[in-house]
Amino acid sequence: MSISVLCWSLYTVVLLNFSRKCLTFNIGTQDAIVYHGKNGSYFGYKVQTYGDSNPPRIIVVDPLTSDPTRVGSGAIYNCDPKVKTCAPVYIPASPVLKINGIGLSMATSPKNMSSELLVCAPGLTYTCGSNTYVNGICYLLDNMLNTLTNMTAAFEGCPPAQLDVAFLIDGSGSIEPDDFRKMQEFMLKFISQLKEKGVMFAVVQFSEDIRTEFSFEGFRSSSDYSHLVRGIEQMGHMTYTSSGIKFVADKVFTPQAGSNPESKKLMIIITDGVSNDEHVTIPEALKAADDKGIIRYAIGVGAVFKDPEAKKGLEIIASKPFEDFVFEVNSYDALKEIEDSLKDKIFAIEGGSNSLNTSSFQRELAQTGISSLYTKDSIFLGSVGSYDWAGEVVEIRNNEETTIRPSIVQPNAYFGYTLAGVYHEEGFRLAVGAPRHDHKGAVFIQERVLKEWRTRQIIKGEQIGSYCGFELCSLDLDDDGFTDLILIGCPCYTSDDRGGTVLVCSLSPQLTALGSRLTPGAPSFTSFDHPRPREKMGKED
Repeated sequence: MSISVLCWSLYTVVLLNFSRKCLTFNIGTQDAIVYHGKNGSYFGYKVQTYGDSNPPRIIVVDPLTSDPTRVGSGAIYNCDPKVKTCAPVYIPASPVLKINGIGLSMATSPKNMSSELLVCAPGLTYTCGSNTYVNGICYLLDNMLNTLTNMTAAFEGCPPAQLDVAFLIDGSGSIEPDDFRKMQEFMLKFISQLKEKGVMFAVVQFSEDIRTEFSFEGFRSSSDYSHLVRGIEQMGHMTYTSSGIKFVADKVFTPQAGSNPESKKLMIIITDGVSNDEHVTIPEALKAADDKGIIRYAIGVGAVFKDPEAKKGLEIIASKPFEDFVFEVNSYDALKEIEDSLKDKIFAIEGGSNSLNTSSFQRELAQTGISSLYTKDSIFLGSVGSYDWAGEVVEIRNNEETTIRPSIVQPNAYFGYTLAGVYHEEGFRLAVGAPRHDHKGAVFIQERVLKEWRTRQIIKGEQIGSYCGFELCSLDLDDDGFTDLILIGCPCYTSDDRGGTVLVCSLSPQLTALGSRLTPGAPSFTSFDHPRPREKMGKED
């Protein structure tokens, strides 16, 4: 088959998902076997021939269908051309986890190996506190479609609670005693919600003086934390906020006071007024906190923070960006309105980055298995949601995981969205699609050097928003075991009269991809390094 015919075959397969009839010049339709899915389903999202039988089985997936016997979505079907029917393939359900998107990616073992089918569901969802995380699970099936094992590469479970939280509360005379009690009840409820997760607490009160009400060690050793909180007596007098911040950094977040040096450190400042500190400046206090990596939330209570200068003072003492770390409420009664939001943000910090001024996630939204590739040595799985959607690829080789994530990959690049194997006389290379890299999309050619993966080449998209790398196809035209062409789909590329394009890349002897563009209207060839398929195989018709 010539490359032009193959390209048109690919378009035909796509069209079959949306149209009952499709006129083609190179695919017989007279005696076609048609397999039907449920109405409104995505039956046929991916199709794969599989197995040693003659004719081989046809594996069809429907990643969005619901199954009453399991929680989640997705189904795999074994369609037998001999009996012209499809039967569902059993995939073990999880008793506790929700698995969505079974079959969003599939891969088969190489020809010279025993037949194995890899089926992935990149929607393995679970909750940690009130946060929902999304990883992935893949199933390895044998020649009889029995499940051999499953794998959860790059799985990020609920993080262990290694978080020390210090409340720094305003005890100045401007706070009414009844409002001070409401602040105590707010702290008490907040502590009760997080204590069972192993979070440690301390409370410091500030006015003209600074007083530790109880330390982390005191909290750890107490059998009744409610007594510790309700036993706090209001000090009165002035508002020395910066002295309080520096005191907490210097005296409370210490091993002597029971703070774990390995824990993330969080300070929650509650105040009803502007600091009038005469002893410690704001820059001095913030430096002390920053030096210890203390993340700071600032809660301003009352109408005083409607004033721009007062609000600015609140923003200065919080971590950045202040939009994520500053809360304003009208009264102490309204503290309960921010409980859930503050708790969610703390969960994000607890399970995410160690960075001082961020609460971003690492692998908690990885969606591992959105793409997959099975080679003689390794299984590769794409994880597009890792590290702020920069993405990564996980190689599983001899039961060990290796991460592939070039430093040049930008946030939101979707590195790992697609995968393809590139086989060359020099050895194996991995093509990785990143359709949002640099806003145009790109394909990274990765090379393994000893145990480390390095970027050999980057094939970049040409147009903003073109999504190049959304689809990859590696072709061996002459069946010699080596890759001749790499097709790169850019579905959002636009020109005057059409949308979408395919970059056709051949490999030079130096393993450099040289490209031309294939548009849906007129498949054509330009200067390839290899002989044209037409010259080698004769007329296509």
